Amino acid sequence: MPTATHETVTHEIVQTDFEMEIQARLDAERARLRAEAGLARMREFKKPQERTFTAAERDQVTILFGGLTWKHEAMIKAVFLRQRLPLRKHSHS
Repeated sequence: MPTATHETVTHEIVQTDFEMEIQARLDAERARLRAEAGLARMREFKKPQERTFTAAERDQVTILFGGLTWKHEAMIKAVFLRQRLPLRKHSHS
């Protein structure tokens, strides 16, 4: 007669095998869909080299922000105003 501990261990092994099977099926379907969409090869994101601007360039640099909440916009505006930096708001067109 199996003990409660034996049944628990057996259930965990079966559950783990089941989860591995589901993950394998998901991975295979993702690969199929990527291939179907022409995206078979996944390229790793490579961060572009960032270039800082100098104090002499400050008057000619425009920094664009997008997709922010009104709270984030207010915070950025406050920082710019505190630093006495020019601030222009562009409409969504």
